Amino acid sequence: MEIRSLWGEVLLITQGANLKGANLCGANLQKAYLQGVNLKEADLRSANLRGANLRGANLREAHLQSANLEYANLQGADLTRTSLFRANLRHTSLEGAKLKEGEILKMRVFSDLYKYTVWAVIFKDGSQWIRMGCLWMSLEDWLKIGILKSNLLEFPDDGSKKSLEREAAFNFAKETLARM
Repeated sequence: MEIRSLWGEVLLITQGANLKGANLCGANLQKAYLQGVNLKEADLRSANLRGANLRGANLREAHLQSANLEYANLQGADLTRTSLFRANLRHTSLEGAKLKEGEILKMRVFSDLYKYTVWAVIFKDGSQWIRMGCLWMSLEDWLKIGILKSNLLEFPDDGSKKSLEREAAFNFAKETLARM
């Protein structure tokens, strides 16, 4: 069952609804109640999910590129292999959400530190991860490789402004992990 406002905005989709593979590209789902909904493989590119309740939703392999998830509740949601490239995750609640690496305990997402979005994540098992654009590694692996050696094709270790901005963004994420 689905309830819409007079303007066509989805306000409620019954908990547990199956929308697997649904095409919701660009949909206005602001403040929608989608708790426990199956959105596996759904196309939610550029969808407005600002303030939506997606607690416990199955978003496995969903496409959320450029989606607005600001203030959304994704607690306990399954985000395994979900594409979140350029998604707005400001003030999004992700505690208990699942990524392929495990269940999230704490997470911070930053934009405008450098060219790409930066994630600082602590999983329930205590492991610490940093995502820099599309590169996603444990802090331990980042420190072994070294941020300046991790993407030489796009960010040469040459002291250029973009190389130094990337290094500063990484250091910011690393310090964020220490404070979390």
